[in-house]
Amino acid sequence: MSDADDAEGADGEAADDSPPGREVWIEKYRPQTLSDVYGHEQIVSRLRSYIDQNDLPHLLFSGPAGIGKCTTGETPVLTSRGVDRIERVVGDTEGFATPDEGTEILTFDDDGQFEHTEPSHVFGKETDDLVSVSTRDGGEFTVTPEHKLLVVDADGLSWVSAGELKPGSRVVRPLGVPTPTDTELEWLDVVDDERIEVELSGELADEIGRSVVPPSELQSRDVPRGRLRAAVDRIVYVNASGNRSRPITPPWEVTPELARFVGLAVAEARIERGRVKFYNTDADLLDAFETAVDSCFGLPSSRSEQQGVPYVEVNSRTLTHFLEATFDVFASASREDPEAIGSALVTADRNSRAAFLRAMFDAEAYVAESGIVELTQRNESHITLLSYLLSSFGIPSRRTPVHKSATNGTETEREYHQLSISGAPALSRFEAEIGFTIEEKANRLADATARTSNPNHDTMPAQSAVHDLCETLRLPVGELTSDTLDSENPGRERYLDEVEAVVAAATDRVAAAQSVLSRLDALSSALDDASAVPALWANGRSELTPLDTRKAVSDVTGIRTDQLLEYGDGRRTPTATRTMSLLSQIGESNTSVDIELIQKELRDCIESLGLSYETVASGTRFRGTELIALLRNDDHDVSSLTRFATVADRIRTLASETCSLETVERIAMLDRLASADLYFDEVESIEPVRESRRVYDLTVPGTRNYVAGSVPTVMHNTTSAVAIAKEIYGEEWRSNFLELNASDQRGIDVVRDRIKKFARQSYNPNHEHTIIFLDEADSLCLPPGTEVVTGYPSSPEVKPIEDVATDGEPIPSVDFETNGIQSDSGHLVDSGVADFFEVELEDRRTIQASPTHPFFVVGEDNELIETELRDLSPGDEIADFGEEIGVSRCEICGDWTPGRFCSLDCKNEGHSREMQGDGNQMYGTEWSDERRAAVVDGGRRAASTVEIRRIEYSHRGKAYNISMDGTPNFMLANGVLTHNTDDAQSALRRTMEQFSDNTRFVLSCNYSSKIIDPIQSRCAVFRFSPLSDDAIEAQVDDIAAEQDIEITDEGMDALVYAAAGDMRRAINSLQAAATTGDVVDERAVYEITATARPEEIEAMVEDALDGDFSKSRATLDALLTETGMAGGDIVDQLHRSVWEFDLSDREAVRLMERIGEADYRITEGANEQVQLEALLASLALVQSE
Repeated sequence: MSDADDAEGADGEAADDSPPGREVWIEKYRPQTLSDVYGHEQIVSRLRSYIDQNDLPHLLFSGPAGIGKCTTGETPVLTSRGVDRIERVVGDTEGFATPDEGTEILTFDDDGQFEHTEPSHVFGKETDDLVSVSTRDGGEFTVTPEHKLLVVDADGLSWVSAGELKPGSRVVRPLGVPTPTDTELEWLDVVDDERIEVELSGELADEIGRSVVPPSELQSRDVPRGRLRAAVDRIVYVNASGNRSRPITPPWEVTPELARFVGLAVAEARIERGRVKFYNTDADLLDAFETAVDSCFGLPSSRSEQQGVPYVEVNSRTLTHFLEATFDVFASASREDPEAIGSALVTADRNSRAAFLRAMFDAEAYVAESGIVELTQRNESHITLLSYLLSSFGIPSRRTPVHKSATNGTETEREYHQLSISGAPALSRFEAEIGFTIEEKANRLADATARTSNPNHDTMPAQSAVHDLCETLRLPVGELTSDTLDSENPGRERYLDEVEAVVAAATDRVAAAQSVLSRLDALSSALDDASAVPALWANGRSELTPLDTRKAVSDVTGIRTDQLLEYGDGRRTPTATRTMSLLSQIGESNTSVDIELIQKELRDCIESLGLSYETVASGTRFRGTELIALLRNDDHDVSSLTRFATVADRIRTLASETCSLETVERIAMLDRLASADLYFDEVESIEPVRESRRVYDLTVPGTRNYVAGSVPTVMHNTTSAVAIAKEIYGEEWRSNFLELNASDQRGIDVVRDRIKKFARQSYNPNHEHTIIFLDEADSLCLPPGTEVVTGYPSSPEVKPIEDVATDGEPIPSVDFETNGIQSDSGHLVDSGVADFFEVELEDRRTIQASPTHPFFVVGEDNELIETELRDLSPGDEIADFGEEIGVSRCEICGDWTPGRFCSLDCKNEGHSREMQGDGNQMYGTEWSDERRAAVVDGGRRAASTVEIRRIEYSHRGKAYNISMDGTPNFMLANGVLTHNTDDAQSALRRTMEQFSDNTRFVLSCNYSSKIIDPIQSRCAVFRFSPLSDDAIEAQVDDIAAEQDIEITDEGMDALVYAAAGDMRRAINSLQAAATTGDVVDERAVYEITATARPEEIEAMVEDALDGDFSKSRATLDALLTETGMAGGDIVDQLHRSVWEFDLSDREAVRLMERIGEADYRITEGANEQVQLEALLASLALVQSE
C-alpha cells in the first residue's frame, strides 16, 4: 500500500450497473490520498509529520507487493452549454479552481458509454513544454507531453501520453456523442441590458406600470416563463445615439425553422451590423430564408440581385444582436465574437440540429465525383461545430486546411477549412439523418451511398485478444471471423461485428464451464463410489474361494463355480459390472455404480467445453484412444474405474482455466470495445512547440477523461497521482511531481535523461522540493543455480550465478553498437527473494527468471531491444549468442560448457585411451582473425534468435543479479543474452546526491535488500508489513457495499484468510469470486484463489502427528493436484496456521523446524511434493517414537 497510482475506475453509480469483469477494481480502489490508506496508521502518521514540518527526506517504501496533463486554450471542449474553447470553460485561474456551477462535460465511462458529468476542478498554468499532435482526420492538439489520449492497438484500449505517441498511433474518437437537450433560448439573460428594450402588454405591463422595460427588470421579478412569453410583444435595439432599430418578435426556443434560418445565414449571408443579405442561386433556399425571417421574427424582407446573384435582405440591428447573443455560431460569423463556436445549436433537439446541418450543407456543400461530401468554410470554428453536431448523429467527419481563391471574383488565395464525409456507412447515415433538399445534391449522394463500401480509413487494429480467446476457449475461429478482412487493420464495422460474435461465443463457453464445474460437483459421489470398487474387490474377492459360497453365488448369478474360483484367486478379473454384482453377493458392498451415467456426464462436459479427447488425455496418463474407449465402451476392466475420477479432475482443471480472471478480463475488454460507439483516428505527426503558452485542464472524478479537440477526441485528465504529492503540494502537486516505474523505465538512460531533466527544471519558489517517484525499484533477478558466462571472450568459463565474485571479475558482454562480444566485468548482487517463471525454448533449453527480468528481442537493423519476461509470449524470439560465445552442452553429462567437455572426467570418458589425459584442451574458443574482422568491419552484425515455446510459473526463491561495469548485459551459460540494471541504481545514487537541494526521491520496492546500500543509507525507510485482518475486511466491506455484492460471513473469513495481508489479492479475489454467482461464499473464494481451507491444512498435520501418514499424504496430494496449489503456497499456509492448530508447544516447534527446512529446500529448487511428503513423514515418525 505504499503507492497511489492512477485509479482508472468508473464512479460508484456507474459501477453498480456493470458486471464485475468490466473494470479492474485494484485500480479503481487504489488510495488517492493518505486518508484512503487502510491498515498502516503508524506509517501514515510518520508521513504526515514530515509533511506538517515541511521536512521531507528521501523515502524508501519497502514491503510486500500488494502527472500534469494539460491542453492549450484554443482546444474545443464539449460541455452542457455547447462546444467552447477550454480557456473559456476554465477561466482566468492559476492552478486548481472550482468550475462554474452547473458545468458538465462529456466523459467516456468504463461501461463504454459517453455521459455528461460535472468536473470537480478546473486547472490553468503557464508552460513552455508542449507538443503539437496532428491526425489524419484533421485533429490538432497542442498539449503537454504528459497529456494522455485514449489509444487503441492490438491489445485494446489504453492511455498514452502525447509525448509517447508515434505516427500511426490510433487515437479514439467518439463516433456518436450524446448532447444535452435544452431547446429554450434564455435571451433575457444574454442580450445587452443597456441596448435592448422589451415591449410588454396585458396584465404584466399593468402590474409593472410600464409597457417598455429593460431585460433586467423582468429578470429581477422572477416572472414565470409562460407568463413572460404571453406578455412580451417585441424587443428593440436602441443604439448609443438613441436611434431605435426595427423591432423583432423574439423566439423563445430553438425550432427546426429557426435552426435552418441560422444555418443559411451563417453559410451564405453577408452580415454587416444590422444588415443580413443572403445570397444563393437556388430559389427554394431563398424562399426558406425569406419565410423564416417573417415567421420566426416578424420582420419584412426584400429581394434583389447583385452581379446576377439573387439575394434576400433584412435590416434590423435588433435581429443581429439577438442572434449574436443567443447563437455563438452567428456571433462568430458576424465577427462579434470570432472565437465563439456553438452553444444553443448543440443543446437543441435532434430535429433542430438536423435542420441546421441540412441548411449548412444545402448552401455550402459539394458532392464530388468520388462520392465524398465536402463543405468549405473560411471560419474554422464553424467546421469544429459541424464536426461535433455530425458526431451527435454518429457521422464521422474529417477536416483539412485548403488554400483557394474566394468565390467573389478576387484571385487572392486564403486559407479555408474543409470538412468531408466519406465511406458508404458514413454517407448512408448522413443521407438518412441529414440529407439535402437540393435535388441535384440529393441525387449525387444517393449514387454515392449505393456503391459498395471499401473502407480505407474507417479501420481499426485487429485485436490479439480475439485470437487468444479462440485459442484458450477452443472456439471455432474460422466460423467466428472472416479471412476476407485485412489481418492487421480490418474495416471497423465488419470487424466489430466479428468481435461481438467472439464475445458472445466466449461468454457462452465460460457459462458452460461454470455449468461443468457444477455437474462435476454433483457427480463426485458417483466417482468416489466407482474409484472404491477396485480396492473393495481386491480385499473381498477371496470370499469366493469356499465352494459353498461359490455355489450360492452361482445359483444367483449363473456364473460357473470354477470361473468364480478363478475370480477369487486372482487368475481372472471380472468386468466392472460383474464385479459390482459379485461384491453385493459376498456382502462387501451394496453400492451400485451407474457407469453409463458417469460416462454420459463426462462426455457431455467434454463436448460443452469444446474439448478434444486428445486435449483431455494430454493431462493424464493415458492416450486419447484409451479415453474414448473409457467413456464409450461397456466392458470395462475393474481396474479402469479409478480412471473416471482422473478424467473428471482433468476436465475440472480445464473448466477452471476457462473461467480464469484473465479470460474474463479479455472478454470484458473486447465487449467494451465492441459495444462502445467509437471511431479510430490516426496520428500523422508529433512536433515540439517552442513557445510558452497557457495550458488548461479539467478534472473528472471516476472516469478521468473528457471529450475535446477540433474533432471530438477522448482525452485523459489530471488528478490521480501519488497521495503524498497531493498532501505536500496541494493544488501545485502537478508541477512538482514525476512518476516512473522501474520495471518499465529502468535503464541508466532514464536516470541520466528524464530524472535529471526533471530535477534540473523543476524549481518552484513556493516549495523547497519536487518529488520523483520510482516504483518497482527492485524489479529483476535470476535464481541461484543459473549458470552464466564469465571470463574473457577468448577463454570463456561457465559458473553458477551465486559463485560470481561480489568484488567483481571478468564477464563478457555484447556491444550494442556492433552486436559483437566484448570484454567487460561485473559483480554479484544479492536481490533477495522473488517469484520465478520457467521459459522453455524451441530447442528444449530452459531459463528461470523473475517476470520483470529483461531479455532482448531483435528489432530493425539488428538493434537489441530489451523486453521483460512478462511482456514475452510463446512464439516470441529472443537474442541467442550461444554460437558467438562458443558454449554448448557437454557431450557426456549435458552440462553447459565452452568446449566439448565440462571436466577432465567427462573428457576422459568421451575420448579414446590414446587421447586421455590433461594434455588435450577441454575448453577455450579462440576467435579467428576472420571472425574478429566480421565484427570490426561489418557494423552491427545480425543477431541469432531462438523461439520461446512455453512460459510457466516455477517457484519462489532466492534471487541474484549481476551489475555490469560497462554495457548492461551478460550471457547465460546457454547463450541467451539478458539485461542488468543495477548500474542504473548507481547512477540514481549519484543523481540523488547532485540534486538533493531541490529534489526528493520516493522509491518503492518489495525488498529493500535489493536496493544498494548507498541508496538505502540516504533514505528514511518505511517497512510496510502485511495488512491486518481488520484492515482487509474493512476495505472489502466498503467495496462490496459500493458494488452491491452479497458476502457471507464465511466468505468474508475466506477472503481475509486467502489475502494473507495483501490488499491487492483480497480485491482481486473478491472481483473474481463475484463473477461466479450472486453471492460470494466460502466455497467460491477457495476455488477461485486455489487456497486450501484452514481445516484441511490442520487435518493434514494432525493426521501426520497421529501417525496416519497415508491419510495425511492423501490430503497433500489432493491439495497439489485437485486444488492446484503450489508447494510453496502450502508451505506458506502451514507457516501461517501453526499457531492456530491445537498443538502442544513441542509439536508446534517441531512443525516450525520442518517447515523452515522444507521452505529452504524448495527455494533452492528441490521437488515440492517430495519435500512436503518428507515434512509430513518426519512428523509421523517423531510421533511414533
